[in-house]
Amino acid sequence: MDSINGTFYELMNISSNATIMEIKTKYKEMAKVIHPDKNPETAEEFKQLAAVYNILKDQKSRDNYHRFSACSELSS
Repeated sequence: MDSINGTFYELMNISSNATIMEIKTKYKEMAKVIHPDKNPETAEEFKQLAAVYNILKDQKSRDNYHRFSACSELSS
């Protein structure tokens, strides 16, 4: 899988303080458009979206993402 450009929130076009329900709704909306069954050229983009969603939908994983993001910004 290619690396993800921007933050997970930018990829999903949502606020960093979006609720779990907002994340789920946006994921479903985006998945309908870029699902490989509908558009085979977007398979890689769909994989990225699914990976990001799996992190952001789980509060513990989301908290870890925030911690890691903050650390990587400090070391830049």
